[in-house]
Amino acid sequence: MNDPQAEAHLFLYDLANLATEHWFKPGEGWALTLANEAQKIAIEKQYHPTLYISGETGFLRQVYELMKPALKQIDSAPEPETRGVRTLPPTFLLAFNPERTRK
Repeated sequence: MNDPQAEAHLFLYDLANLATEHWFKPGEGWALTLANEAQKIAIEKQYHPTLYISGETGFLRQVYELMKPALKQIDSAPEPETRGVRTLPPTFLLAFNPERTRK
């Protein structure tokens, strides 16, 4: 998909469905982050549920900026543990709930 507005709308729709499916409480929200492959894997190992889209960094930044005002985002998203991993440009826009860790 090449339209950031349409991609943001679809991603928000999918997040709403995922929140309903996982019984999010009224105060719960999503943290958004731009991540590379290693960061994405680290977040997916640590949190559940997660949802992501992949693409070029510039496109993902546009989608991210469009989603921030429409989403009740948790501001203090924890940074994933990626020590010793080479820093690469982000190729994923990832949403997760930092209050819901895997057990």
